[in-house]
Amino acid sequence: MGQYIRIFSLVVLLGIQMAVGQPNEVWQEKLIDLSEKGLAEVLVQQNENIQKISLNDGRNLLEQAKKVLALENPDQRSLPTVEGRLTFFSVQHDILVIELVKDHWFNGVYMCQGKVTPFVLKDEGNHFLQTVEKIMNPQPEIQLCSECCNKMFATALGECSACKGTTESIGFKYCSACAAQKGVCQACGKKLK
Repeated sequence: MGQYIRIFSLVVLLGIQMAVGQPNEVWQEKLIDLSEKGLAEVLVQQNENIQKISLNDGRNLLEQAKKVLALENPDQRSLPTVEGRLTFFSVQHDILVIELVKDHWFNGVYMCQGKVTPFVLKDEGNHFLQTVEKIMNPQPEIQLCSECCNKMFATALGECSACKGTTESIGFKYCSACAAQKGVCQACGKKLK
């Protein structure tokens, strides 16, 4: 009798796994499904701040999310420290929520027509999180003249001679904001065309 129960349990488990599919395949299908339906809105929540990001950046993040792996059985002895959440809303009211976590597995949830599909995800090399951070905190463009653009500058932070803020290099006279306002090279201060 016990042997029949074990065989029955094994058949049921195999049937469930075949019906559900591999986690990574299902994850990829949900991302493609969301991309095809079209994005209505994308929000990023970090700490108490909620910020709307552009649909173009949202589409780029969906493409980057395709490189994230869905795990089958992660080591759940330690919980991740969640730095924020990224939420995608489709035109047809589907929702994808992805936790923003560094160097650890994290959760994602896809909600469609009352069905909830949870995922445990892993971003090798934190590429997805870095993409979100670049969108949230764009780096100012360095403005250099034709003479200074071929020079090498130390990466140590310097002090802006105009506002006393920090510059991207100790060899720069101006920070990005002051150089843009004055229309000058950040390194030598020469007028830019």
